[in-house]
Order: sequence, then C-alpha cells, then structure tokens
Amino acid sequence: MERVILRHITGSKASQVDTYPLDQFTSVVIGRDPSATLRYDPTRDDLVGRLHARIERDSADPYRFLLTDLDSRNGTFLNRQRIVGTAALTPGDVVQFGPGGPELEFQIDPLPPGLVNKTRLAVAAVEPTRVAPAAAPVPRAAVGAATVQRMVVDVERRTSRRSLAATAIAASVIVVLVGVVAVSNLARWKKTDAKIETLKPATVTPAEVADQFAEATVFIEMGWKLFDTESGSQIYQEYLAPKKQGEQPIALYVRLADGTVEPALTDDRGENNVNRPVGYNARGSGFVVTSDGFILTNRHVAAPWETAYTSLEPGLLVDLQTRKVEKLDRPPTRWVPAASHALGRRPLVGKNLEGRHDYLDVTFARNRLRVPAKLVRVSDHHDVSLVKVDLPQAVKKVELFDNYDSIRPGMSGVIMGYPAVSPEVVVASKSLDPFSREAQARVVPDPTITPTTVGRVLRGSQKMTDGADSEYFSELGDSYQLTNAPGGGNSGGPLFDDHGRGIGLYYAGKVDARGSVIGFAVPIKYGLELMRVSAVVK
Repeated sequence: MERVILRHITGSKASQVDTYPLDQFTSVVIGRDPSATLRYDPTRDDLVGRLHARIERDSADPYRFLLTDLDSRNGTFLNRQRIVGTAALTPGDVVQFGPGGPELEFQIDPLPPGLVNKTRLAVAAVEPTRVAPAAAPVPRAAVGAATVQRMVVDVERRTSRRSLAATAIAASVIVVLVGVVAVSNLARWKKTDAKIETLKPATVTPAEVADQFAEATVFIEMGWKLFDTESGSQIYQEYLAPKKQGEQPIALYVRLADGTVEPALTDDRGENNVNRPVGYNARGSGFVVTSDGFILTNRHVAAPWETAYTSLEPGLLVDLQTRKVEKLDRPPTRWVPAASHALGRRPLVGKNLEGRHDYLDVTFARNRLRVPAKLVRVSDHHDVSLVKVDLPQAVKKVELFDNYDSIRPGMSGVIMGYPAVSPEVVVASKSLDPFSREAQARVVPDPTITPTTVGRVLRGSQKMTDGADSEYFSELGDSYQLTNAPGGGNSGGPLFDDHGRGIGLYYAGKVDARGSVIGFAVPIKYGLELMRVSAVVK
C-alpha cells in the first residue's frame, strides 16, 4: 500500500515517523495548536507556530504535493530556503519550521513510477595503499670528506629550488580555490534568487481566475423555519384575521419594556391558519476552502436566523406595558429571530429560539446534481459561516490569503458568484429509474465574473493618530468597499486579489438614487477564524 511518510529529524519528535495512507491523504496541518493534525510539543518546540504550515495533495494529481506556509511568525523552510506562500513538495525534501526549529523529511513509499528521491551525494572510495616488497640491500662504498662537502652543497641548492617551487604552487592552488568558491557561491546565490522569484505569486487576469476557480465557487439553495428549542414547536408571526372578505391579514408587533419593537411571535397557527411561519427560502454563493469539502459563505446565506430578518411588513404595534395599540408603518429592520426577547407576550431569557433547515443544498458550477450540506459553524463577529459537503473525491479549493493589514484602496480584484439578475440555464433530464419516470428540470449554475476595485477600506475600530479619546465608528464594521459590484445572489461568493487568492467574501450591495452601485466584502480573516480552534482567554 502506498503511504505518505513524515520522518522527524530534529525537535521533540526526533526519530518518530508519521504515516498516512496515500489514497486517504488530503492535507495535514502542522503546528502546536490542539486542532493541528500533526501537533508539536507546545513548550519544547516553541519556534513552531500554533498553525504553522500545511502539506496537502493536489486534487488534480495524486502524486503532486504542496507545502503552504500559514503566515507563520518564524517562516517555513524547504531544503533550507524560506518559502513564500506555496511551494511544490517532492520525496526526499526536508521541511523546517522556523530557523533552528524542528525538521522532518517528506517521503512516499513505495515511490510511484516517474518519481525518484533526491540524488544522494556519494563519498569516493579510496583503495588502501599497497606495501611494496623490501628491496635487497646494496653494499655502500666508502665516502671521503670532499664528497661529503659536495653532497651538502647540492642538497642546499635543491632544497632552495624546491621551496620556491612549493611556494609558487601553493599560491596558485589558493588562487584557484578562491575562484572556485566565488563561482560556487555566485551560482548558489543566483539559484536562490531564482527560486525566491518563482515563489512570488504571479498576477492573473479575471479570465484566468474564472478558469482556475469556477469549479470551487458553488451555488447554495436553502430553506429554513424557526423553532422553540424547549417545546420543539414551530414559531409563527401573529396576524390579525380580516373582518371582511377580501381584506388582508394584518401583521402584529410588540413593544417591550426597554422600547424594543419585535414581531409578535407564537407557536400557534391561529384562526384559519392566519399566522405565518418565520422563515423563507433563498439562494446565494459560497466557495470551497478545503479539498475535503468545507465551504465558506455568508451567515445570512446559511444561517439566516442569526442575522437581521428582512421579510417583515407594516402592521399594528401593541405596547406590552400600556396595552395601547397603534399603527406601525415601518417594521423593525434589525430584528434577529434567534435573539428574540418575547414569545406569546412573555419575555424570553437566554437563547430559546433556533433555526432549522428544510434543506441546504450545494451545486457545483455547471452541474445539475444537488449535494446536501450541513451547517458547521457560524461567526459571532461578522457575516460568515462554514458549511460542509461529503463527497468521495477531493474537490477544487480556493487558496486563501489574509491581507487585512496590507490591503489598500485602489487594489484590483475579482468577485465570483451567482447574482440573481443573471439569466438561468435550465436542463431537463429524462429519468431512467423505472419507479420514477418523470423528467426533471434543473437549474445548472454558471458563475459570473465581476472585475472590481477596492474603493475604500473600512475598519470596525481604529486608534486616532492624534491620541485623542474620540471613538472611531464604522457602521459596517470591518469591510472592503468595492466599486461596480452587483448585489443579491453574489452573497457568500469569493473576492480574489490580482494574484488569484481569496481575500474576502462578498456580503452586501448598495445602490443610490442615481443608480451608482457599490458592494462590500468581509475580510477573509473572519473566515479563517471559523476554520481553526483558537482560545479567547488564557
């Protein structure tokens, strides 16, 4: 069986081996955080970040692997070279987490055809010196004083010539060695510079973004209702039944003791079923962020009961303190169903109401089959949620990049999604099921590409440069304001930078009286929050 092997060289896990079946391997997140797949000792390996790096298999090529640095403080090194973003990983590569940090070797066993380990440097073998047989002794002739004096002079002359020759040779050798070292270093520096240059993300066009990530941008359909968590009963908004035939029911609202206005809620259908369920059906967009099917989208797309309810109409207002009834022309715009404070004229304490999906379906681009999804997490900071689909094969994902601290007005980007104004394509399919012969018509989603520009960067909180105590306030919190950005349907879709990296989620649009359109995106940092487990207190 083919296996991915991570052999630890140094650090607290030195000499240990982590093994993963190749056919089941998708990705491994490495760090000291408890949520990391491969976890280092939080005390001994303190150069490793909480979520330091990720090793993942390319969904398009089962034998191609990628190493991604997750914006770690100390950096990720591949074969002693620090990487920027993502780099290819091959058998025999050594990965290090921070300078002087723990190292591991990446291997695939057995090696698939066409792949070989990195070349190992061989040590030249030298034959042992052979001992020559001793020569027969030669009889020595008698030597006189003159002969000895002549021999001494000859030796002194030969020694002087040899010293000069040796000095010249040594100098030549030193010059040659210095030249070799200089050329070697220059070649290595050039190679390093070339590698660093290749790791820099290339600028891509909107058309290239569409080609690369349309498959990862999904169409979401959803329907939900509100329920009482204690009784399990469905919740309705109260309506006053019409007294005359042909008249319409009138919506009822209540004013609480603190002045808050909310819809009058009940668990009763009312006379002639006049009360209306709290809930609705909607569509939106999302994008895949892991190869095993996790998807980011807006909170108002996947969990609308946790955000402002927009399906309210004018009606009558009942003050719960005075019992006075008055006309209400403008219903509340910021009522959140799950945070309601009253049910059946009685106050609610805590979270008593919760939404339930009638359905939550995901459809991939240019596909007619719906895939049921489940809600995983909902952000309490911004309009972001995380859903999951289960499929037997890896799916295309968007590479994320948190540029919250570096983004500037004027930067170009691309929005991808399924705006409601875009014409639908419907495909009718004939059923071959003998128990269900009826043909079905399905909408086949095809994402829309919208080039845009960051017109403004809004911050939810910010310190004043003059040190004043004045409070900075943004009505929309942390948001990227986008030019010429369409509205409904794109909600939850990705915002790409000009390198093809996901930097945000589209979530709102605004049109003025002259028809000028702007949009807003949630910074991707809030999506990354949902993808990891981080303690908020020590």
